[in-house]
Amino acid sequence: MKHKYNIKIDPPVPNDEQIGRHKDFGRILADYHNLTQPIYRVPLYKNPKAFMGLVLIMVIAGLVFWQVEKDDKEEQKQKELAELPMEIKTAPESSFLKPPSPALALSSEMHPIDPTQAQTITLQNGAILSLPPNALGLPDGGAVQGTVQLSVRQVQSIAELIAMGLPMQAEGNDIIPTDVIEVHATDANGLELQLINKAQVKIELPIPGGSTISRSLYLLDGKSHAWQGSSNPPVQSRTRPSNRTSIQPNDGFGVVEYGPDGKVVSKPKTAPDTNATPIQVLQFDMPQMGIACLGESAPQLSGGTPYRARFTDPSGAPLRLLTLYRLMHGRKSVAFLWPKTADYAFELNTAPGMKLSYVGFLPDGRLATLQNAPSNSATEEVQVLKMQVTTSPVKDIQELTQLIDQLIGL
Repeated sequence: MKHKYNIKIDPPVPNDEQIGRHKDFGRILADYHNLTQPIYRVPLYKNPKAFMGLVLIMVIAGLVFWQVEKDDKEEQKQKELAELPMEIKTAPESSFLKPPSPALALSSEMHPIDPTQAQTITLQNGAILSLPPNALGLPDGGAVQGTVQLSVRQVQSIAELIAMGLPMQAEGNDIIPTDVIEVHATDANGLELQLINKAQVKIELPIPGGSTISRSLYLLDGKSHAWQGSSNPPVQSRTRPSNRTSIQPNDGFGVVEYGPDGKVVSKPKTAPDTNATPIQVLQFDMPQMGIACLGESAPQLSGGTPYRARFTDPSGAPLRLLTLYRLMHGRKSVAFLWPKTADYAFELNTAPGMKLSYVGFLPDGRLATLQNAPSNSATEEVQVLKMQVTTSPVKDIQELTQLIDQLIGL
């Protein structure tokens, strides 16, 4: 391989003009000072490069420290989780939509229906369910054959919420329910059905006369165990004559009929019945089979210092509570809590001035209660609280209701 080189021998000497362009004594002196003068003798505001370098070093150090601390906390959390007994790890899942005792299982109303026809069902408490024709289908999209069993369960009291295993927390708030309703449908083979073609279950709830309440609608996601829909516009109360149902907002509370195509047949508004007593109702739609709650949200406790508490019986023997239920006096709701440590300690928060009571079930079905729980003692890392324990298992929902009413003064 040949290389070409251009070697200049005896290059011409630069002239005075070229030499003059490179004469800058001030610049040379400044460069010299920058190289030889220690950085600490120059104020940072006069040396932007040094200032930015120092800031960059501090930011990097802070990020490294934050990441190390985060990793340490996560490692400690995983270590504590690994040490937990399996029954504590699975406590939230095991108590979700399950009674704490078989004796407290809530029954459902069963209604056989023809899915090809419009349905209007009046429940025991006066609530009315309406379903359009051909609204149900199989999960795989197949058509429904034969009679369908519509299963409906309503929950209105604190005792029933506990017996249903229904956590009432949502997005940092407690849900105070007016009514919780569960609607399921199964075909002749017991297969779960779902709403199709954007059909909805329309529900009308009677409310006390003279009330002007409005409520938000929540739907329970069975997979995430979380309530959805708190941002929906509230359901407003409205008045209608007694003994009449309404499925559409503008049908004049008349009887609704459907044509062969499944659409509502237009009819003139029914003349008002002068003998009908006006009643107030809350009317809303369920866009999915499952559980809906009509109620309002209230902020969870604030202002107190979160702490851990371990519960014992009156003699001081530790209690193995897998689920704890927090009751607030004057609030028709219940917060579900689960143990956080291997010794069955729970994380609590008692706000100043709040009257809180706690109940929990033992594995044998007995109920442990604590009325007017004391505030946290700042001197104890884990506060020990004594509970009263029933002598025998709770036998039914009526007994549980009486015990809770006595506990919170209802």
